[in-house]
Amino acid sequence: MMIYETSLESYSGDRISLKSVAVKGWLEGLRLNVTLKQLYRNETGRNLEIVYTFPLAYDAELMGLKVKLADQELDGVVLEKKTAERRYEEAIDEGDSPVMVTESSRGLYTMNLGNLKSGEEAEIEYEYAQLLRFHKDQIRVVIPTVVAPRYGDLHKAGELKAHESVGSNYLAQYPLALEIDLVGEAAKARVQCPNHKIIVRTYENRLTVELEPGAQLDRDFVLNLDGLAGRSFASAVQDGEEWVVAAGFHPKMAVDKGPAALKILVDCSGSMEGPSIAMTKRALGFVVDRLNAGDWVSFSRFGNQVAHVSRKLLKVTPKSVRSLLQLIDETEADMGGTELAGALESTLALPWPDEAPANRALLLVTDCEVAGLKGLVEAAAGGGTRIFSLGVGLSPVESHLRRLAEATGGAAEFAGPNEDVSAAIMRLFHRLHTAAADSFEIDWGAEVLWRVKSPLSLFDAETVHLFAGLKAKPAQAPVLSWRSGDERFEARAEELTFFEDAVLPRLAGAVRCRETNDREEAQALALKHRLTGPWTNLFLVRRRSEKAEGIPLLENIPQMPAAGWGGFKYGDKFAGALMKLRVPGMGAAKKRANAACYLRHPAACRSLPLLSYDSAPDDAVDASNAAQMRPAAPRSPSMPAYPAAKASKLTATRLAALTAALEKAVEAREPAQSAGDGVWASVAGAPEVDAFLGPLFRQKAQELADRTGLAFAQLLVFVFLRLLQPPVDAKLAQLLNLELSAVDRRKASQVRRQLQPLLDGLAQDWTQPPRGKSTSPKARSARAVR
Repeated sequence: MMIYETSLESYSGDRISLKSVAVKGWLEGLRLNVTLKQLYRNETGRNLEIVYTFPLAYDAELMGLKVKLADQELDGVVLEKKTAERRYEEAIDEGDSPVMVTESSRGLYTMNLGNLKSGEEAEIEYEYAQLLRFHKDQIRVVIPTVVAPRYGDLHKAGELKAHESVGSNYLAQYPLALEIDLVGEAAKARVQCPNHKIIVRTYENRLTVELEPGAQLDRDFVLNLDGLAGRSFASAVQDGEEWVVAAGFHPKMAVDKGPAALKILVDCSGSMEGPSIAMTKRALGFVVDRLNAGDWVSFSRFGNQVAHVSRKLLKVTPKSVRSLLQLIDETEADMGGTELAGALESTLALPWPDEAPANRALLLVTDCEVAGLKGLVEAAAGGGTRIFSLGVGLSPVESHLRRLAEATGGAAEFAGPNEDVSAAIMRLFHRLHTAAADSFEIDWGAEVLWRVKSPLSLFDAETVHLFAGLKAKPAQAPVLSWRSGDERFEARAEELTFFEDAVLPRLAGAVRCRETNDREEAQALALKHRLTGPWTNLFLVRRRSEKAEGIPLLENIPQMPAAGWGGFKYGDKFAGALMKLRVPGMGAAKKRANAACYLRHPAACRSLPLLSYDSAPDDAVDASNAAQMRPAAPRSPSMPAYPAAKASKLTATRLAALTAALEKAVEAREPAQSAGDGVWASVAGAPEVDAFLGPLFRQKAQELADRTGLAFAQLLVFVFLRLLQPPVDAKLAQLLNLELSAVDRRKASQVRRQLQPLLDGLAQDWTQPPRGKSTSPKARSARAVR
C-alpha cells in the first residue's frame, strides 16, 4: 500500500501539518477491523498544538490508540473525561507532548496533539471495530473520510467544543491510501466500489481491495459486497465470570403488499445542488413507480422553510400521480439552509386521513448535513411515525439518519452518484412493507445477567445484532421469536461458536453504554471495556527531556471540501479557475472581489477567504465561465471564519492603522521594561483597536478575559498573534510572544482553547450588514470602498 503526502499551505503561508491518511481493514464474517493512520509533520517553524476532527462509521467503536513520536512508540489508555482533559493541559504546561482523542458527537472524533515541535513528525494510529449487516444478499462497507459543512452551529449544538473545528479549505488535498482484506465467505462476494477506482487482487482464501493512486479525503469510501448468503449466527466469549454472547439474527419475514400511507419530505437546501438533487429526482421517480392504487401520499420540500406542496395526503390516482411527477420535475436545490428540525416537525404533524391505511411512514430524502440532531431524534421518537431515510451524495451524514431510523422503528439507505438509486428505493419499500412484528423474545440458552434492548422493528432478510451476558456457558444457540398478527415466528442461529476474543465483549459494552441513562453505570462500563465515548477519552503523553517552550500555536486541520457539496467538484471549471489564483501583487479585498466576479459560485466564494491570499485570479481565466456555472443556493455552513475577516473584510487602511498602533507601542517600550508590565494597556484603548474590533467583540473579549483572570490587554495579545501573523514584522511578533510568556500558563491554556469561537464571532460581526441600510450589491460595494 503506497502512501502519498501533501504539502498544502495555509492562508498565512504555513504548511498544513496533516500529510497523509492510510487505512488498513480486515473483514471476516460481519466483523470489520480497521487500522487508521494519520501522519503529521510540523513545518511551520513554531511549536504547535494540532486539532483534527474526523468521522467514523455510525456503529464503529474505537479500540485503541498508538502514537509514534520521535522514534518512541506509546499506547493510549482510557481515562475519565475530566481527568484526561486535566492531564492533557498539565502536560502542555510542563512542555511535554500529550495526545488525546475524544468523541465530539456520535460519529465525530477529535484528536488533540500538543507541543509538536518544529521539524517533528508524529504518526497517530487508531484501531476500531464494527459489526456490519446483511440486507438480503448484500453487505455495505462504509469508511467515512470527510466532514461536509453542516447547517447550523456545531458548537452551540454541543457537537464540537470551543477549540474544535470542521471548517473546509478549498485548496486542501489530503492523500488517502486504503486496503481491505476480505476473508472467508466475504472473499467470494462480487465487489463494487461506486466512489473510487480500485484494484482487486484474488488469493486462495482472501480477496484484497486497494485504492488506485490519487485518492483523497473528499468522499466516503463505499464497498458493496453482493452475492452473499445471509444467515443467523452466534458467538460466545468468556469475560471474567460471565459469558458474553453476540447473536446476529437474519429473520425471514412475510411481506405485506397492502396499501400504505407515505409522507415524502425532500431536502432542497443549497448543499444538495449538483449530483445530490439529480439523484433525489431519480429516486422520487422510482418512489412514484412503486405507489399503488389504495396508497396515500403527500409531498413536501424544505430548506430555510418547509413547503407542503400537496398540502395534505392525497389518494393515489392517475391524476395525483401526474401532479406528483410534475412537482418532482420542478424540484431544485433552491431553498437555502437546512432547517430539518422544523421541517420534520411540521411534516409529522400533517394529519392522516381517517381512511388512510394503518401502514404509515415518512420518507426523508436528504444529505442530512445539519447540526444539533439530539432534540430532533427525541421528538421524532415520540411521534409514532416510522421514518425511512435515503441519504444521497458522496458524504451523507450516516449517523444522523441511522439514529432517526432506530428511534422510530424505520430504516436508512444510502446511495452515491454512481450507485443504483432504484435498488436503494426498492430496499426501503421492501422494509416498509415487511409485516409488523412485536412481542420479541430471545432464548439465550442460559440464565441472563444483562441484555441489550430489543429492536423496535424487524425487517425481512436484514441482520439485527443483539448481545447478552450469561451466568454460565450457553448450552445451545440463541433463538429469536416474535409475533406477527396471530402467528409466532422464530429465527434460530445456525451455529454457536466459542472462542477467545477481547473485541466482542467490548462491542457489547459499547452498546450497553449508549443505552443506559445512568451516567455512573455508563462511565464504569466504558472504563472496564476501555471505550471512548461521552464519558471517557483516549490519552497518552510523551515525556520530553528537552521541554517545549512557550504556548503552542493552535492549528485546526481543515477538511477537504466534500466532493459534490453544493455542486462543487474537483476538475470542473470553477475548480480550474480557483487553482489559477496564483498571480501576486493584488490587495486582499480586490482579490476577493475579482475572484467573486470570475467565479460567481456562492458556496465557494464564501470559502475563498480560507485560501492563501498571496494569489489572485489569472488574467487567462475566462470570465465567461461564470455564466456556465450554476449558482448554489445560499448556505451558512459552520466553518472557521476569522481568516475571512483578515482577508476580505478589513480594508488595507484599517489593517495598517492597527499595525501602526502596535508598532508605536513597541517603539515606546523602554529597554528596561520586562514582559507583562502592561505596555499593551495603552494599545487596548487606542481608537485603531476599537475600529478593528468593534464594540460587540470588545464586550465578548472582556467577558473571556474576566472568566480567565487575564487583563484585557493581555487577551488582545492572543488576538493579535492569531489574526495578524504573518503581516506583522518579526520584531513585533517577537515582542508579542514575549508578552505572552508572562501570562500564567494555565490561564494561557484556557484562553488558547476558547479563543477560536470568539474569533469566529468577530468575523460574523464584520460580515453582518448594518441594520436599516441597503444590502444591494451597489450599497455593499460602496461600504467596501469606504
